[in-house]
Parts: sequence; structure tokens; C-alpha cells
Amino acid sequence: MAAAPLINLSDMAQRREIRTPSEDWTGITSTAKRRKLQNRLNQRAYERRKASRRSASLHPEQGSIPRYATMATPDAPEQPTTQYLTMVKHPVGYKPKSGCVLLRPDAQGAIRQFVKKAYEDYVLGCPQPWYLSTLIQVNVFNALVQNGIALGFSDCWQRKGVISPFSIIGPLEPCDSYPVNLQPTALQRTVPHHPWIDLYPIPRMRDNILLSLQHLDKDELCSDLLDVRPGLDEKPSLVVWGDPWDIRGWEASALFIQKWGWMLEGCRDILQATNYWRESRGEDKILF
Repeated sequence: MAAAPLINLSDMAQRREIRTPSEDWTGITSTAKRRKLQNRLNQRAYERRKASRRSASLHPEQGSIPRYATMATPDAPEQPTTQYLTMVKHPVGYKPKSGCVLLRPDAQGAIRQFVKKAYEDYVLGCPQPWYLSTLIQVNVFNALVQNGIALGFSDCWQRKGVISPFSIIGPLEPCDSYPVNLQPTALQRTVPHHPWIDLYPIPRMRDNILLSLQHLDKDELCSDLLDVRPGLDEKPSLVVWGDPWDIRGWEASALFIQKWGWMLEGCRDILQATNYWRESRGEDKILF
């Protein structure tokens, strides 16, 4: 007996867009209803293809990805190390504006484009795996900007070569109006340093960094803490879930603790906050 011919089964392209059983048009005898469902799936497929093309233009080949926001901006000339950061006096009752505030307008546009694209893909049901880590970095950078505003820092804190106004020799304006966790420590007032260190609401961590400045790879640390760039891999980082000046809203990632754990020595509050957020996601506590 001759063997029966093999039938090549393939999935119908339209059915790949089905999200719920009610959208499955196969087996529906009503021509009008079937056409309506097919049109909906065709439109969804079109939107997904269009989103994919936009993603390709926004997210080029790995290795040529631009940094969307970094402490050092390419178009900003490096300032002399003797230049102190200027302070900005805000009126009584001033509240920092929401949104991501970056020094370079092109960086602002890139961030807005990325967030818009991530939201569109989320709505279409096709989020990309690299979105989450990048969104976390954007959120952290924005939190630091808000803390800089709360401290009265000008936007120049994002430049290289500036020195924190807290380490100026001479009388310093009262800091009682600053959020408690952002008020400068004795070391911040005496050790010249870049103002990005002042922006983290973890006083003991700031001191630990200042005590290690002579041996610290500051470029590598700044890259882990401050760079905002698309990427597929998680990196050592701090994460913020609440008010940027409230230490209880921050979390240290497991990779950050593995790589930079010495910075958190004596920082009981951030360690407790880290385990609080991990437990809220159903993850195990980290034993320090």
C-alpha cells in the first residue's frame, strides 16, 4: 500500500495575534462576525510590525547603542576641577517638576521616545526584554535629578570636573531645610568630591564612597549608578520605588551588593529596605 501523502501543517499567521479565546475566528460560521475578528487581528499584526520597525530604529545593534543619559555629556566642555557647583535658590513652597530632567535636549527627546515606545509595545502585548532594566535606570536617574533640585543644585551637577558646594571652605548656608537623609555629613563638608555623591539619600554610603576615593574606580561606579542606556542584561544598580529622598523607597540589586557591597557597610536602613521590596515580590531575603 502506498504511503499516504504527508500534509505540511503550518500555523495561520492571523491566529498568532489572538489574545483571548473570544478572538478566535476559526469555526465561526457568521461571515460578518468572522470578517470583523479577522480585521481586528490584521490591524493588530500591522501595529506590531510598525512597532517592530520603530524599535529597530530606536534600538540599533548591540555595541552601537548610544548612552541616553550620562553624567558626562559629549557636547558639554569639561570644566576645571576648581569650579564649584552653583546653588539655585527656589521660592518658598517650590516643588520639583515631574518628568525626566536631563541637561541635553537631545537626551530628553531620546528618553521620551524610549518611554513612548515601551508603553506602546506594552499595550500591544509585545514588550521587549530589555525595556525593564532601562526603565529602572531612567527612573533612578530622574530620582537623582529630583534630589539635586531639592538640594538647590544647578543642572551643572551632570558635568565632569565640578566640585560639590558642600565641600567649599568657609561658611555654608544652613541645611535644615533639606530632606533629612540628604543633609550633608561631616565628610561631605570637608572632602572635595563630585556632587553626584550628594544625591543618594544614604548618608553612610556617601561617607563610605568618600573614604575610598583614592582607590575607587569612579568611572566604573558612575557607569553602574548613573548611565542610562538600553541593554539586554541586568547590571549592578540601585533601584528606587518611592520618594527619591526617602531611603525606604530604595533597593540595592543583588548584582550591586555582589560588586559594591562594601559601600553599604553600616547602611542598615537600605539593607532593610532592600529585603522589604524583595519580600513584597515574593523573593528571598538577602543575608548580608
